[in-house]
Amino acid sequence: MAKTAPDQQFSNFSRAGRLKASFRKRLHVRLHALGDGLISFVRRTVEIMCGLVMLVMTILLLPLAALVSGPQNTLRLDREVAGRWGRRFRIYRLGLPKWPIIRALSGLPIGLNLVRGDLALVGPRPLELSEIRNIPPAAFRRFDVRPGVAGLFLLRKQANVAFDSEFSTDAEYIETSSLGADAGVLARYMSTAWLGKTEATDAPSHIHVLGLTIDNLTMSEASDWIVKAAEGSEQKRACFVNADCGNITFSSRDYLEAVSQAHLVLADGIGMRLASKMLRQPVVENVNGTDMFPRICERLSSSPTGLYLLGGKPGVAEEVAAWVRKNYPQVTISGYRDGYFKPEEESAVIEEIRNSGAGLLLVAFGAPRQDLWIDAHLAELGVGVAVGVGGLFDFYSQRISRAPQWMRELGIEWMYRLYQEPRRLWKRYVVGNFMFLARVTRYRESHPYIK
Repeated sequence: MAKTAPDQQFSNFSRAGRLKASFRKRLHVRLHALGDGLISFVRRTVEIMCGLVMLVMTILLLPLAALVSGPQNTLRLDREVAGRWGRRFRIYRLGLPKWPIIRALSGLPIGLNLVRGDLALVGPRPLELSEIRNIPPAAFRRFDVRPGVAGLFLLRKQANVAFDSEFSTDAEYIETSSLGADAGVLARYMSTAWLGKTEATDAPSHIHVLGLTIDNLTMSEASDWIVKAAEGSEQKRACFVNADCGNITFSSRDYLEAVSQAHLVLADGIGMRLASKMLRQPVVENVNGTDMFPRICERLSSSPTGLYLLGGKPGVAEEVAAWVRKNYPQVTISGYRDGYFKPEEESAVIEEIRNSGAGLLLVAFGAPRQDLWIDAHLAELGVGVAVGVGGLFDFYSQRISRAPQWMRELGIEWMYRLYQEPRRLWKRYVVGNFMFLARVTRYRESHPYIK
Protein backbone atom coordinates (compact mmCIF):
# COMPACT_ATOMS: atom_id res chain seq x y z
CA MET A 1 0.00 0.00 0.00
CA ALA A 2 1.45 3.34 -0.99
CA LYS A 3 2.36 5.75 1.82
CA THR A 4 0.25 8.87 2.18
CA ALA A 5 1.93 12.27 2.27
CA PRO A 6 1.84 12.56 6.10
CA ASP A 7 3.24 9.01 6.49
CA GLN A 8 6.02 9.78 4.01
CA GLN A 9 6.83 13.00 5.84
CA PHE A 10 6.96 11.20 9.21
CA SER A 11 9.22 8.51 7.71
CA ASN A 12 11.61 11.18 6.44
CA PHE A 13 11.72 12.85 9.83
CA SER A 14 12.38 9.49 11.56
CA ARG A 15 15.20 8.66 9.16
CA ALA A 16 16.74 12.09 9.71
CA GLY A 17 16.53 11.64 13.48
CA ARG A 18 18.21 8.25 13.30
CA LEU A 19 21.00 9.69 11.15
CA LYS A 20 21.57 12.55 13.60
CA ALA A 21 21.65 10.14 16.57
CA SER A 22 24.07 7.86 14.74
CA PHE A 23 26.30 10.82 13.89
CA ARG A 24 26.31 12.06 17.50
CA LYS A 25 27.20 8.56 18.73
CA ARG A 26 30.09 8.21 16.27
CA LEU A 27 31.32 11.70 17.16
CA HIS A 28 31.17 10.88 20.89
CA VAL A 29 33.13 7.66 20.36
CA ARG A 30 35.79 9.41 18.29
CA LEU A 31 36.16 12.30 20.73
CA HIS A 32 36.42 9.81 23.60
CA ALA A 33 39.11 7.86 21.73
CA LEU A 34 40.92 11.11 20.92
CA GLY A 35 40.85 12.10 24.60
CA ASP A 36 42.20 8.70 25.68
CA GLY A 37 44.94 8.93 23.10
CA LEU A 38 45.92 12.41 24.26
CA ILE A 39 46.04 11.28 27.90
CA SER A 40 48.19 8.27 26.95
CA PHE A 41 50.52 10.55 24.99
CA VAL A 42 50.90 12.94 27.94
CA ARG A 43 51.52 10.02 30.31
CA ARG A 44 54.21 8.49 28.12
CA THR A 45 55.87 11.84 27.50
CA VAL A 46 56.13 12.55 31.23
CA GLU A 47 57.36 9.01 31.93
CA ILE A 48 60.07 9.24 29.28
CA MET A 49 61.22 12.65 30.51
CA CYS A 50 61.39 11.42 34.12
CA GLY A 51 63.17 8.26 32.97
CA LEU A 52 65.78 10.26 31.08
CA VAL A 53 66.46 12.49 34.09
CA MET A 54 66.93 9.38 36.25
CA LEU A 55 69.29 7.87 33.68
CA VAL A 56 71.44 11.03 33.63
CA MET A 57 71.66 10.85 37.43
CA THR A 58 72.55 7.15 37.13
CA ILE A 59 75.45 7.93 34.79
CA LEU A 60 76.77 10.50 37.27
CA LEU A 61 76.63 7.91 40.08
CA LEU A 62 78.29 5.09 38.13
CA PRO A 63 81.83 5.94 39.37
CA LEU A 64 80.62 5.84 42.99
CA ALA A 65 78.83 2.53 42.44
CA ALA A 66 81.93 1.06 40.79
CA LEU A 67 84.10 2.22 43.70
CA VAL A 68 81.76 0.83 46.38
CA SER A 69 80.56 -2.40 44.79
CA GLY A 70 83.19 -3.18 42.20
CA PRO A 71 82.97 -2.82 38.41
CA GLN A 72 81.11 -6.12 37.99
CA ASN A 73 78.24 -4.98 40.27
CA THR A 74 77.97 -1.37 39.15
CA LEU A 75 74.74 -1.82 37.20
CA ARG A 76 72.87 -5.02 37.89
CA LEU A 77 69.60 -6.66 37.03
CA ASP A 78 67.24 -7.11 39.95
CA ARG A 79 64.43 -9.63 40.31
CA GLU A 80 62.31 -10.68 37.33
CA VAL A 81 58.75 -9.36 37.53
CA ALA A 82 55.53 -9.53 35.52
CA GLY A 83 54.33 -6.43 33.71
CA ARG A 84 51.38 -5.56 31.54
CA TRP A 85 49.66 -8.61 30.00
CA GLY A 86 52.06 -10.77 32.02
CA ARG A 87 55.15 -9.78 30.02
CA ARG A 88 58.33 -10.51 31.98
CA PHE A 89 61.10 -8.00 32.51
CA ARG A 90 63.85 -7.20 34.98
CA ILE A 91 64.28 -4.02 37.00
CA TYR A 92 67.65 -2.31 36.85
CA ARG A 93 69.45 -1.16 40.00
CA LEU A 94 72.79 0.36 41.02
CA GLY A 95 75.11 -1.68 43.17
CA LEU A 96 75.07 0.67 46.16
CA PRO A 97 74.98 -0.36 49.82
CA LYS A 98 71.60 -0.09 51.54
CA TRP A 99 72.48 2.85 53.71
CA PRO A 100 69.44 4.99 54.60
CA ILE A 101 70.70 8.15 52.90
CA ILE A 102 71.58 6.57 49.55
CA ARG A 103 69.13 3.66 49.54
CA ALA A 104 66.78 5.52 47.17
CA LEU A 105 69.65 6.31 44.80
CA SER A 106 70.21 2.63 44.03
CA GLY A 107 66.83 2.60 42.28
CA LEU A 108 67.65 5.37 39.80
CA PRO A 109 68.36 2.95 36.89
CA ILE A 110 64.64 2.16 36.99
CA GLY A 111 64.50 5.14 34.64
CA LEU A 112 65.51 2.71 31.87
CA ASN A 113 62.37 0.67 32.62
CA LEU A 114 60.33 3.86 32.36
CA VAL A 115 61.82 4.80 29.00
CA ARG A 116 61.31 1.29 27.64
CA GLY A 117 57.68 1.29 28.79
CA ASP A 118 58.08 -1.63 31.20
CA LEU A 119 56.88 0.57 34.04
CA ALA A 120 54.57 3.54 34.46
CA LEU A 121 55.08 6.24 37.06
CA VAL A 122 51.87 5.14 38.80
CA GLY A 123 50.27 1.71 38.75
CA PRO A 124 49.96 -1.58 40.66
CA ARG A 125 53.08 -3.02 42.25
CA PRO A 126 55.22 -5.18 39.93
CA LEU A 127 54.65 -8.78 40.99
CA GLU A 128 57.42 -11.31 41.20
CA LEU A 129 56.78 -14.45 39.19
CA SER A 130 56.41 -16.56 42.33
CA GLU A 131 53.53 -14.33 43.48
CA ILE A 132 51.38 -14.76 40.38
CA ARG A 133 50.26 -18.29 41.21
CA ASN A 134 48.77 -17.07 44.50
CA ILE A 135 46.56 -14.26 43.22
CA PRO A 136 42.81 -14.83 42.73
CA PRO A 137 41.42 -14.88 39.15
CA ALA A 138 39.51 -11.62 39.76
CA ALA A 139 42.81 -9.84 40.41
CA PHE A 140 44.22 -10.56 36.95
CA ARG A 141 42.66 -7.29 35.83
CA ARG A 142 45.73 -5.61 37.29
CA PHE A 143 47.69 -6.92 34.28
CA ASP A 144 45.59 -4.73 31.96
CA VAL A 145 47.72 -1.78 33.01
CA ARG A 146 51.45 -1.33 33.41
CA PRO A 147 52.89 -1.69 36.92
CA GLY A 148 54.11 1.50 38.52
CA VAL A 149 57.08 2.93 40.36
CA ALA A 150 54.49 4.34 42.78
CA GLY A 151 50.96 3.12 43.35
CA LEU A 152 47.86 3.48 45.51
CA PHE A 153 48.61 0.37 47.57
CA LEU A 154 52.28 1.29 47.95
CA LEU A 155 51.21 4.76 49.09
CA ARG A 156 48.81 3.40 51.71
CA LYS A 157 51.38 0.84 52.83
CA GLN A 158 53.89 3.63 53.26
CA ALA A 159 51.34 5.71 55.17
CA ASN A 160 50.38 2.69 57.35
CA VAL A 161 46.74 2.84 56.20
CA ALA A 162 46.77 -0.16 53.82
CA PHE A 163 43.92 -1.90 55.64
CA ASP A 164 42.37 -3.57 52.58
CA SER A 165 44.04 -6.26 50.49
CA GLU A 166 46.48 -5.27 47.80
CA PHE A 167 44.29 -6.66 45.03
CA SER A 168 41.16 -4.81 46.15
CA THR A 169 43.22 -1.61 46.29
CA ASP A 170 44.51 -2.33 42.77
CA ALA A 171 40.92 -2.72 41.59
CA GLU A 172 40.06 0.62 43.22
CA TYR A 173 42.98 2.25 41.43
CA ILE A 174 41.98 0.88 38.02
CA GLU A 175 38.38 2.04 38.51
CA THR A 176 39.36 5.58 39.51
CA SER A 177 42.51 6.08 37.44
CA SER A 178 42.91 9.38 35.63
CA LEU A 179 45.72 11.77 34.84
CA GLY A 180 44.83 13.96 37.83
CA ALA A 181 44.39 11.00 40.17
CA ASP A 182 47.78 9.59 39.14
CA ALA A 183 49.42 12.96 39.77
CA GLY A 184 47.84 13.03 43.24
CA VAL A 185 49.01 9.50 44.08
CA LEU A 186 52.55 10.30 42.91
CA ALA A 187 52.68 13.56 44.89
CA ARG A 188 51.43 11.89 48.09
CA TYR A 189 53.79 8.95 47.60
CA MET A 190 56.78 11.27 47.31
CA SER A 191 55.59 13.36 50.29
CA THR A 192 55.44 10.32 52.59
CA ALA A 193 58.52 8.52 51.22
CA TRP A 194 60.64 9.63 54.20
CA LEU A 195 58.43 7.57 56.52
CA GLY A 196 59.37 4.37 54.72
CA LYS A 197 57.35 1.15 54.60
CA THR A 198 56.98 -1.14 57.58
CA GLU A 199 56.53 -4.85 56.98
CA ALA A 200 54.85 -6.93 59.65
CA THR A 201 57.82 -9.31 59.65
CA ASP A 202 60.21 -6.42 60.46
CA ALA A 203 58.14 -4.87 63.26
CA PRO A 204 58.47 -5.85 66.95
CA SER A 205 55.45 -7.45 68.61
CA HIS A 206 55.37 -4.63 71.18
CA ILE A 207 56.64 -1.07 71.20
CA HIS A 208 57.43 1.09 74.24
CA VAL A 209 56.55 4.79 74.18
CA LEU A 210 56.73 7.04 77.27
CA GLY A 211 56.17 4.14 79.65
CA LEU A 212 53.33 2.64 77.60
CA THR A 213 53.58 -0.85 76.13
CA ILE A 214 51.67 -1.00 72.84
CA ASP A 215 50.60 -4.15 71.01
CA ASN A 216 51.94 -3.85 67.48
CA LEU A 217 49.14 -5.51 65.48
CA THR A 218 47.71 -5.00 62.03
CA MET A 219 44.14 -3.77 61.61
CA SER A 220 42.98 -7.27 60.71
CA GLU A 221 44.73 -8.86 63.70
CA ALA A 222 43.32 -6.29 66.11
CA SER A 223 39.78 -6.67 64.72
CA ASP A 224 39.99 -10.45 65.10
CA TRP A 225 41.27 -10.09 68.67
CA ILE A 226 38.39 -7.83 69.73
CA VAL A 227 35.67 -10.02 68.22
CA LYS A 228 37.22 -13.18 69.68
CA ALA A 229 37.41 -11.51 73.09
CA ALA A 230 33.76 -10.42 72.77
CA GLU A 231 32.78 -14.04 72.19
CA GLY A 232 34.84 -15.32 75.13
CA SER A 233 33.93 -15.78 78.78
CA GLU A 234 36.87 -13.82 80.24
CA GLN A 235 36.30 -10.07 80.58
CA LYS A 236 38.89 -7.91 78.84
CA ARG A 237 39.67 -4.27 78.08
CA ALA A 238 41.10 -2.68 74.94
CA CYS A 239 42.09 0.92 74.28
CA PHE A 240 43.56 3.14 71.61
CA VAL A 241 46.36 5.57 72.43
CA ASN A 242 47.39 8.58 70.38
CA ALA A 243 49.71 11.54 71.02
CA ASP A 244 47.12 13.22 73.24
CA CYS A 245 46.82 10.07 75.34
CA GLY A 246 50.59 10.01 75.71
CA ASN A 247 50.50 13.57 77.06
CA ILE A 248 47.68 12.76 79.48
CA THR A 249 49.74 10.00 81.11
CA PHE A 250 52.08 12.71 82.43
CA SER A 251 49.29 14.41 84.38
CA SER A 252 47.22 11.36 85.36
CA ARG A 253 48.88 8.46 87.10
CA ASP A 254 45.53 6.66 87.27
CA TYR A 255 45.16 6.88 83.50
CA LEU A 256 48.68 5.57 82.93
CA GLU A 257 47.92 2.56 85.15
CA ALA A 258 44.54 1.95 83.49
CA VAL A 259 46.10 1.87 80.02
CA SER A 260 49.10 -0.16 81.15
CA GLN A 261 46.84 -2.85 82.61
CA ALA A 262 44.55 -3.11 79.57
CA HIS A 263 44.59 -6.42 77.75
CA LEU A 264 45.10 -4.74 74.37
CA VAL A 265 46.67 -1.33 73.66
CA LEU A 266 46.74 -0.08 70.06
CA ALA A 267 48.68 2.78 68.45
CA ASP A 268 46.45 5.40 66.82
CA GLY A 269 47.54 8.28 64.62
CA ILE A 270 50.55 9.89 62.98
CA GLY A 271 51.94 10.97 66.38
CA MET A 272 52.47 7.38 67.43
CA ARG A 273 53.89 6.59 64.00
CA LEU A 274 56.48 9.36 64.34
CA ALA A 275 57.27 8.33 67.91
CA SER A 276 57.84 4.72 66.88
CA LYS A 277 60.12 5.87 64.08
CA MET A 278 62.11 8.07 66.44
CA LEU A 279 62.44 5.14 68.86
CA ARG A 280 63.30 2.66 66.08
CA GLN A 281 60.31 0.49 66.93
CA PRO A 282 58.15 0.85 63.82
CA VAL A 283 54.36 0.68 64.12
CA VAL A 284 53.11 -1.82 61.57
CA GLU A 285 49.75 -0.08 60.92
CA ASN A 286 47.78 2.92 62.09
CA VAL A 287 45.15 0.93 63.99
CA ASN A 288 42.44 3.47 64.79
CA GLY A 289 38.89 2.83 65.94
CA THR A 290 37.20 4.79 63.15
CA ASP A 291 38.65 2.59 60.41
CA MET A 292 38.28 -0.54 62.53
CA PHE A 293 34.56 -0.16 63.26
CA PRO A 294 33.24 -1.41 59.88
CA ARG A 295 35.65 -4.34 60.02
CA ILE A 296 34.41 -5.31 63.46
CA CYS A 297 30.80 -5.02 62.25
CA GLU A 298 31.63 -7.26 59.31
CA ARG A 299 33.00 -9.92 61.65
CA LEU A 300 30.05 -9.56 64.04
CA SER A 301 27.68 -10.19 61.10
CA SER A 302 28.51 -13.88 61.32
CA SER A 303 28.56 -13.99 65.12
CA PRO A 304 25.71 -14.15 67.67
CA THR A 305 27.63 -11.69 69.85
CA GLY A 306 25.72 -8.48 70.57
CA LEU A 307 27.01 -4.90 70.41
CA TYR A 308 26.24 -2.15 72.94
CA LEU A 309 26.98 1.52 72.16
CA LEU A 310 27.54 3.87 75.08
CA GLY A 311 28.48 7.54 74.80
CA GLY A 312 28.12 10.69 72.80
CA LYS A 313 25.48 13.40 73.05
CA PRO A 314 21.78 12.48 73.23
CA GLY A 315 20.72 10.82 69.98
CA VAL A 316 24.25 10.15 68.70
CA ALA A 317 24.51 6.50 69.83
CA GLU A 318 21.05 5.88 68.36
CA GLU A 319 22.20 7.24 65.00
CA VAL A 320 25.28 4.99 65.09
CA ALA A 321 23.00 2.01 65.79
CA ALA A 322 20.90 3.03 62.77
CA TRP A 323 24.07 3.13 60.64
CA VAL A 324 24.98 -0.39 61.76
CA ARG A 325 21.48 -1.71 61.01
CA LYS A 326 21.57 -0.19 57.54
CA ASN A 327 25.06 -1.34 56.55
CA TYR A 328 25.37 -4.56 58.58
CA PRO A 329 21.79 -5.75 59.21
CA GLN A 330 22.92 -9.09 60.63
CA VAL A 331 24.76 -7.46 63.56
CA THR A 332 22.86 -7.76 66.83
CA ILE A 333 22.43 -4.35 68.49
CA SER A 334 21.98 -5.21 72.16
CA GLY A 335 21.42 -1.62 73.21
CA TYR A 336 22.62 1.98 73.16
CA ARG A 337 22.44 5.16 75.19
CA ASP A 338 24.18 8.55 75.40
CA GLY A 339 26.98 9.35 77.82
CA TYR A 340 25.19 12.19 79.57
CA PHE A 341 23.96 10.46 82.70
CA LYS A 342 24.16 11.67 86.28
CA PRO A 343 26.28 9.91 88.93
CA GLU A 344 23.16 8.59 90.62
CA GLU A 345 22.10 7.01 87.29
CA GLU A 346 25.37 5.15 86.79
CA SER A 347 24.32 1.93 88.52
CA ALA A 348 21.19 1.75 86.35
CA VAL A 349 23.30 2.23 83.20
CA ILE A 350 25.66 -0.57 84.26
CA GLU A 351 22.73 -2.86 85.01
CA GLU A 352 21.18 -2.11 81.62
CA ILE A 353 24.42 -3.08 79.85
CA ARG A 354 24.80 -6.24 81.94
CA ASN A 355 21.20 -7.32 81.23
CA SER A 356 21.51 -6.58 77.50
CA GLY A 357 23.61 -9.70 76.92
CA ALA A 358 26.11 -7.75 74.80
CA GLY A 359 29.54 -9.27 74.26
CA LEU A 360 31.16 -6.08 72.93
CA LEU A 361 30.80 -2.67 74.57
CA LEU A 362 32.06 0.47 72.84
CA VAL A 363 32.45 3.45 75.17
CA ALA A 364 32.77 6.92 73.63
CA PHE A 365 33.47 9.24 76.58
CA GLY A 366 36.82 10.52 75.31
CA ALA A 367 40.20 10.03 76.98
CA PRO A 368 40.95 9.64 79.83
CA ARG A 369 37.39 9.27 81.17
CA GLN A 370 36.37 6.30 79.00
CA ASP A 371 39.32 4.10 79.96
CA LEU A 372 39.11 5.02 83.64
CA TRP A 373 35.36 4.25 83.63
CA ILE A 374 35.85 0.88 81.93
CA ASP A 375 38.67 -0.01 84.32
CA ALA A 376 36.49 0.81 87.31
CA HIS A 377 33.36 -1.05 86.17
CA LEU A 378 34.51 -3.88 83.90
CA ALA A 379 33.64 -6.60 86.42
CA GLU A 380 30.07 -5.27 86.71
CA LEU A 381 29.37 -4.83 83.00
CA GLY A 382 29.13 -8.49 82.05
CA VAL A 383 30.62 -8.02 78.56
CA GLY A 384 33.40 -10.02 76.94
CA VAL A 385 35.38 -6.92 76.01
CA ALA A 386 34.96 -3.18 76.51
CA VAL A 387 36.75 -0.72 74.23
CA GLY A 388 37.22 3.03 74.59
CA VAL A 389 36.65 4.55 71.14
CA GLY A 390 36.87 8.32 71.63
CA GLY A 391 35.10 10.31 68.91
CA LEU A 392 34.10 7.32 66.77
CA PHE A 393 30.36 7.87 67.36
CA ASP A 394 30.55 11.43 66.02
CA PHE A 395 31.80 10.16 62.66
CA TYR A 396 29.30 7.33 62.19
CA SER A 397 26.37 9.46 63.34
CA GLN A 398 27.55 11.93 60.67
CA ARG A 399 27.68 14.70 63.25
CA ILE A 400 31.26 15.31 62.11
CA SER A 401 32.61 14.45 58.67
CA ARG A 402 35.75 12.37 58.24
CA ALA A 403 38.86 13.83 56.62
CA PRO A 404 39.26 13.05 52.90
CA GLN A 405 41.21 9.90 52.05
CA TRP A 406 44.16 11.87 50.66
CA MET A 407 44.61 13.67 53.99
CA ARG A 408 44.58 10.35 55.84
CA GLU A 409 47.22 9.02 53.45
CA LEU A 410 49.41 12.04 54.19
CA GLY A 411 48.95 11.61 57.93
CA ILE A 412 47.33 15.04 58.38
CA GLU A 413 43.83 14.03 59.41
CA TRP A 414 44.44 15.96 62.62
CA MET A 415 44.57 19.19 60.56
CA TYR A 416 41.09 18.51 59.26
CA ARG A 417 39.82 17.91 62.78
CA LEU A 418 41.46 21.16 63.91
CA TYR A 419 39.76 22.98 61.02
CA GLN A 420 36.39 21.55 62.09
CA GLU A 421 36.66 22.36 65.80
CA PRO A 422 39.46 24.92 66.28
CA ARG A 423 38.28 26.24 69.67
CA ARG A 424 38.03 22.81 71.24
CA LEU A 425 41.05 21.15 69.64
CA TRP A 426 43.68 23.85 69.13
CA LYS A 427 45.49 23.09 72.37
CA ARG A 428 45.45 19.31 71.75
CA TYR A 429 46.92 19.57 68.25
CA VAL A 430 48.86 22.84 68.03
CA VAL A 431 50.49 22.60 71.46
CA GLY A 432 49.99 18.94 72.34
CA ASN A 433 51.56 17.41 69.24
CA PHE A 434 54.83 19.32 69.67
CA MET A 435 54.85 18.64 73.40
CA PHE A 436 54.42 14.92 72.72
CA LEU A 437 57.31 14.79 70.24
CA ALA A 438 59.50 16.76 72.65
CA ARG A 439 58.74 14.22 75.37
CA VAL A 440 59.54 11.36 73.00
CA THR A 441 62.86 13.04 72.18
CA ARG A 442 63.74 13.27 75.88
CA TYR A 443 62.62 9.67 76.36
CA ARG A 444 64.95 8.58 73.58
CA GLU A 445 67.87 10.49 75.06
CA SER A 446 67.32 8.84 78.43
CA HIS A 447 67.30 5.38 76.82
CA PRO A 448 70.61 5.19 74.90
CA TYR A 449 69.97 1.58 73.83
CA ILE A 450 67.38 2.77 71.29
CA LYS A 451 69.62 5.33 69.57
